[in-house]
Amino acid sequence: MDSFLKLIQFEKLPRWLRICVILVSGGSLLYAGAEFVLTGATAMRVTIPHALFLALCAAGGLIVGQLAWTQGQETKYRGRLADEINGSGHSLMKSTNRWYSASTANNRPEAIQNWEEAKARMGESAELLRKKVNTTAATQFLQNQAGQPPAHMNLLGLPDGAAISDMWRRYTRLTEIEARVREGKEQIVYPPPSP
Repeated sequence: MDSFLKLIQFEKLPRWLRICVILVSGGSLLYAGAEFVLTGATAMRVTIPHALFLALCAAGGLIVGQLAWTQGQETKYRGRLADEINGSGHSLMKSTNRWYSASTANNRPEAIQNWEEAKARMGESAELLRKKVNTTAATQFLQNQAGQPPAHMNLLGLPDGAAISDMWRRYTRLTEIEARVREGKEQIVYPPPSP
């Protein structure tokens, strides 16, 4: 089925031509399969009117074509959503790295400002996951796991080293969720919610 779906995704052709290709391909495959069944039915002395047979093949072709087209659209949307999650993660990582830099320089006012920025980015990422992916992914992103070692040994002497470590681990979990969305292994909200 995957090779058939790849075959009928003619991205550069006009939509009407793609639909025609889908209908012809799906109808032909169904006609061939149904002809095999019809041959067996004829051998058993069961008759099916030819017009009904063709109508069933056309309806089956429409259904297969619609399913293939919808799956192609979902795959494209998954790619765009994964890119959006990646952008959100990039913002989170930049904020966290600025926080880390200010903290290692012992610049507390700047570290606190960057900490607030990182928390805001974390909230934006969680909301994106909650709205467009699912609540389980958002919870997995936010929830810290007890007993994890620091993400880096330089964090041990910092006053907010544990919090920075937690944020870096959140970024890692966000990239894992992004990969699952892109690969089709994570359930998403589809069709996408209206803005």
